[in-house]
Amino acid sequence: MEKTRYILWGLLLVVLTACGSSLATTIGPSDDVIGVSGDPDTNYGKEPWGDERPYLYAGHNDSVKYAVIRSFMKFSGISVPAGQYVESATLYLWAGYEDASAQVNVAVGADDSWSEDTLTWNTQPAALQYGGSDVVIGSFTPTTQFGSVTGYTAISLDVSNPTLLSQLLSDEMITFILKLNDETTAFASEQFDSKAGGHAPYLEYTVVPEPTTLGLLAAGGLLGMFRKRK
Repeated sequence: MEKTRYILWGLLLVVLTACGSSLATTIGPSDDVIGVSGDPDTNYGKEPWGDERPYLYAGHNDSVKYAVIRSFMKFSGISVPAGQYVESATLYLWAGYEDASAQVNVAVGADDSWSEDTLTWNTQPAALQYGGSDVVIGSFTPTTQFGSVTGYTAISLDVSNPTLLSQLLSDEMITFILKLNDETTAFASEQFDSKAGGHAPYLEYTVVPEPTTLGLLAAGGLLGMFRKRK
């Protein structure tokens, strides 16, 4: 009997370890584009000569028509299987700064139906709201002068917000809005490579089974083994 107990506990450990293994996935944006408040009806998805723009921005500059600039990224094909949840997510940007170092927030868009070929400042998706404020799941402040960036900036995203998971599960997509924390700060402009640049942004996320799923799988497996033994 004692030997059987040890065997069952060993099996429980094996089952929990196997079922609890995480699955990391890396994807790039399907769409990315900027919106410009000083030119609110113009789409900036392409350069004047037709190529995709290689850079994204988050900034504010009152001395030119651009005024406030925001960046929009859409990640499609995000898979969260039934009985699992997003344990962690990290957004990677090749980022430097041009005018002044300023905090950039990563907000979550409420609508994923936009396209980089048609989005303008006036048609940009609004940010998801939670408690009366934008759902901001990450932020960072570039500290490296543009032109001397040597690696990606990793922005750890807060995946605990319930509105974030519901947005993911609704259509297997998510939109990130990159905007200055204070959009009234003049002459602050952050620049990032777009998917058409030399160092495309990407999202890495990890999904794991829900704790209840682990328990049910483990209990079911042990019950089956115990019945066989009897």
